[in-house]
Amino acid sequence: MTKALFVHEEAGWQITRYNPMDVLPLDWFRKSRLVQATCEPLGQVDILEAIGGGPFMNWPAGHFGTYTRCTQWRPYANPVVGCLSFLHEFRHKWTWRRGGLQMPPALDGEHELWSDWQQRMIDSELDASFLTECEIYFDLPQLREQTFKHPIWIDRYLGGKFCKPKDRLYSDDMPVEERINLARLHRQNILGGKQRSYKDWIEKAVAGYYETNMDWVTRFARERVGFGPYENLSPFRCVENHLRDADNVDAHIEWLRAVTPTRQDMERLGLRKEHQVPLGLQAKTFGDEVFIPYLKMYSNDLFFE
Repeated sequence: MTKALFVHEEAGWQITRYNPMDVLPLDWFRKSRLVQATCEPLGQVDILEAIGGGPFMNWPAGHFGTYTRCTQWRPYANPVVGCLSFLHEFRHKWTWRRGGLQMPPALDGEHELWSDWQQRMIDSELDASFLTECEIYFDLPQLREQTFKHPIWIDRYLGGKFCKPKDRLYSDDMPVEERINLARLHRQNILGGKQRSYKDWIEKAVAGYYETNMDWVTRFARERVGFGPYENLSPFRCVENHLRDADNVDAHIEWLRAVTPTRQDMERLGLRKEHQVPLGLQAKTFGDEVFIPYLKMYSNDLFFE
């Protein structure tokens, strides 16, 4: 069955080049040493954004933009969460830049095995997730109060009013750096299946995101782009072929349109939504079955008193 990697509304988006620090709206957030260490080496970055502030659905759906060196401008009501989202994507760029920890060999014109590509994606996701979901909270003490009103995973190493005493996994005399290292090891063990409790909703959520990522990298090897000149190519090879041209904004837009059917194209070719690579549907299912019930479980304000 033919599937489509990306879908978009015609003329609904554009790519603009920004200084990454200028994209982060909060001055106190930009002053973080972790933020500066990630953003300053990047130079300018390409941002995929809706034309005229149009609706998010006008953008290429399923566009894993950071891997193709182009980050989506996602709308968030909370600017703090928006900063974290951008920092997460910029961290990927930091690890994938030339000379970075997980630099794509395609930048030097080389192919790589899918297994190596898979491991780079997993390593980069762990690095970016730990930075923006864990470590940044230690560097910016005021951050936790301004993000989420429900418990998050790092609370058990961070403490504070969002963490019940019985859930704390550190002692009062433990240095912060040791807490961070302990949390990093714990996180790695959850993702590796070595330390996971399915009675623990927070760990189940963390593990679920990892399993979604594993499914994503598998689909990017087994599926086909399903549209345009790369129709019969696996998505990760399609992206690899494009990486050397991704710094050219015009070339990037041309490539995106070449692999991206519009809604009208979908109708003309008889490609229903279920024919798209179903990562968005999978994420929605995970949210409905795991994350939303978790939020409802902690919706009682008394929990935070």
